[in-house]
Amino acid sequence: ETTGGVNASAARIGERELREIHLPPVKACVDAGVSSFMAAYNEIDGVYCHGNPWLLTELLRGEYGFKGFVMTDWGTQINRTEMILSGHDIYCGGFSAEEAIRAEFTNAVKSGNITEDQLDVACENLLKYILKSNAMKNITATNTVSDKAEKLQAIRQAGAEGTVLLKNDNN
Repeated sequence: ETTGGVNASAARIGERELREIHLPPVKACVDAGVSSFMAAYNEIDGVYCHGNPWLLTELLRGEYGFKGFVMTDWGTQINRTEMILSGHDIYCGGFSAEEAIRAEFTNAVKSGNITEDQLDVACENLLKYILKSNAMKNITATNTVSDKAEKLQAIRQAGAEGTVLLKNDNN
C-alpha cells in the first residue's frame, strides 16, 4: 500500500485498514509461533514502521503476544538507540566495528537515552531464539574451525539452514 509501490514511501492507510487488511497475516504468524519479524521501511501516519514503538512494542509484543525477536531492515533510517526504543532486538543497518557499537550503547546508557534493562530485553529475545534452535550448534562450529574456507562454509551452512522460503499455494 505504499505510494507508487516504492518500498520506503508512505503507506496511505489508517489504523482501521491496517488492522482489517494488513495485520491479520502478522497475527496469524504470531499465533503460529514465528520466531522473528523484520520491520518495514515505509511510514504509516508519518511514522516509519521500523521506528514505531506502537507498532513493534505495543501491538506486536503487547497486544499480539509476540515472544521472538524483531530486526531492522538493511539500510534503516534509525540509529541503534532508536532501534532499542522502537522495539527492535537486532540492527541490520550497516557495517560497524564491535568497539563502535559497544561505545554507542555505552554512551546511550550513560546519557540516559536507553537503559541497561532495555538492552537486556533485546539480548534476551535473540538469545532465547539461538538457544532453542540449532543456531548455537552452527555458531560453535565456526568458532572451532581454524581454516578460513571451512569457517566460511560453516557460516554458509548456518545461513542456509536458517533460511525459510514461503510459497503461496492456492492463494
